[in-house]
Amino acid sequence: GGLCVHFDEHGGGVIDEIPGLHDGPVVADDVFLLQLQNVPEFADALELPC
Repeated sequence: GGLCVHFDEHGGGVIDEIPGLHDGPVVADDVFLLQLQNVPEFADALELPC
């Protein structure tokens, strides 16, 4: 469980396990990541490597 962000060599990220948003991994661009960083419950998780 929880939120896991995997960054690729291009700086993009794949965010896994966001309940109610997507059944599988969500491919996130920089704008989406910046939006999530403004959400308290996601901000701390985005700091954690996988």
